[in-house]
Amino acid sequence: MTLDDTLGVIHYFPTEGNPVYMRRMRAPAGYVIGSHRHNYEHYSVLCAGKVRVTYANEVEEHEAPSVMIVPAGVEHRIEALTDIVWLCVHGTTETDRDSIDEVLIAKGE
Repeated sequence: MTLDDTLGVIHYFPTEGNPVYMRRMRAPAGYVIGSHRHNYEHYSVLCAGKVRVTYANEVEEHEAPSVMIVPAGVEHRIEALTDIVWLCVHGTTETDRDSIDEVLIAKGE
């Protein structure tokens, strides 16, 4: 099963003149979206449910509706405390589904 299948991911790719990409994910209670980081800050929106978000050593709980700014370069991890709908908003012009994570997720050092 691919990540897209597991999380019911829907991609909203940018259109000409609109350099915004969004990814909507659904995850069941108990699911963990593993640690990753980005080279730039971006918005995440918890549309439904409750999550625990870990940023480096800081832990926050959020209940929908909630908007978070994920800092640049900071490892973050999302744990679904209930069934959730999560939306990530990124500034990019990438429109290839197979390449989008290579553009968005920072490489390990």
